[in-house]
Amino acid sequence: MVRFKNRYVLCRMRFSDAPHATETTTTTKENLFAACAHQMELQFGRLGATRMRRSTVVKYYDAKYSNVFVVRCARKDVGKMKLCVTNISNVEKKSCQVRVVGVHGKLGSAKENALEHIGRLAVEDDDDDDAVEYFTRPMTRTLSLSLSL
Repeated sequence: MVRFKNRYVLCRMRFSDAPHATETTTTTKENLFAACAHQMELQFGRLGATRMRRSTVVKYYDAKYSNVFVVRCARKDVGKMKLCVTNISNVEKKSCQVRVVGVHGKLGSAKENALEHIGRLAVEDDDDDDAVEYFTRPMTRTLSLSLSL
């Protein structure tokens, strides 16, 4: 029997109403998990959400400085989790956008990268250009299917 392997998805959330005021947010890990669970059910139905929810946990959330959070999920569900997290559009009735920053195999490396990301945001006090472009452009998604017979 093989051991159960987890992945840790590092994400950053930005609220639309107050992009730089992170001190006013009252979001908790439980609220983030509820938003993830809601997206799981929307994307994959009740059965798919139940299967994914067994291993899904919000392990870390920094509400004070940068709104960076880490979600643990099963290795086979990483793509699905990235889809669910990216499609989160509101948390506690506040509109927001979420960007996946990275995927890690160990919690220690995910937290190290998260703290590095938080430190970079605290020192520079401004986002990098690609992050600003990501958060300001309209969200459009296209689905392309290719069938081979």
